[in-house]
Amino acid sequence: MATDKSVKHFHCFSKCIHLLTALLCSLAFLMAWKALATPSLDVFLLETHYAIGLLVLLLSILRLVTLHLVGKPKALGSPLARVMACMGHYALYLVIFLIPLSGMLLIAAKAKPMLFFGITLWSGFPERTGWLIRFASELHQSLVWGSTALLLVHVAASLYHHFILKDITLVRMLGSNK
Repeated sequence: MATDKSVKHFHCFSKCIHLLTALLCSLAFLMAWKALATPSLDVFLLETHYAIGLLVLLLSILRLVTLHLVGKPKALGSPLARVMACMGHYALYLVIFLIPLSGMLLIAAKAKPMLFFGITLWSGFPERTGWLIRFASELHQSLVWGSTALLLVHVAASLYHHFILKDITLVRMLGSNK
């Protein structure tokens, strides 16, 4: 993660990426869920789901670069709370990277082309690989549910800081940089 550069708030670009990533992850989740329930729309929804997954991956890389270049504020609270915050953020970044990568592996194992809003990025493996499809599918789904649990803890911790501890953790992420 970024080193502390004595900043008091997250950079506005980092805030935008954070919120856009949350929105895109929610949209990808809903599209996959709807695709499973609506076979007539599944091709469009799943291809859009794949493209959104790639966007999330790219945005996450961009956010890490931004945090490295402009810094981020120190976590607030006790030493234990700061360690927990750091571990939670590392876990969130790990799943945010692994979910799209496992999805890409699943698409490749199905010998399908990886499309990014209609542009073919690669054609996938030459033939379907059953064991790899099962592995990537289980990994992808497990990571999604794990990330959902991490997200709930992340939101709960933010609300705890804001309403119980009454510190500025949430304000630094969502509020003005003034």
